[in-house]
Amino acid sequence: MWQRTYRADPAIARIAARHYTAHHNRSARQGKTKFDLPGKVIHLYVPGPLWPFEVAAAWVWWRPPSDVRMDGYNGWWLNALFRNETSYLSSDLIREAVQWAEDDWGPAPLGFDTYVWPDRLRSTNPGYCYLMAGWSKGACSKDGKKRRLYQFA
Repeated sequence: MWQRTYRADPAIARIAARHYTAHHNRSARQGKTKFDLPGKVIHLYVPGPLWPFEVAAAWVWWRPPSDVRMDGYNGWWLNALFRNETSYLSSDLIREAVQWAEDDWGPAPLGFDTYVWPDRLRSTNPGYCYLMAGWSKGACSKDGKKRRLYQFA
């Protein structure tokens, strides 16, 4: 389902602007991608009806350049963005995105992770699609606002 695109694809930035975290991200609101983080990235998309101008799903994997993360989760590869506006099950897209990372980078030293902001989601079970893909709930962030989800490699 996923196809690979380049680091600064404007179609990824447009779908990122509709992500629930975008109101905190001026770059996304301006149609730029915040996901040009230093390090290695994999940008994936599912074409939308107006492709190449719009995508229906987007995923961004990120690894820091020195394998040292600011949050202390060294050895984990971060899902920096996931938005699904397709009819595909999100859990299926997550499983396939994990396979993309493993095919490109090899197995993650420890595993894969992401964060969800439960207070900003309408879901009564934030992160449910990750759980259905085999991920687990981790601890909350230091500020208590985000929940970490992870899958061991």
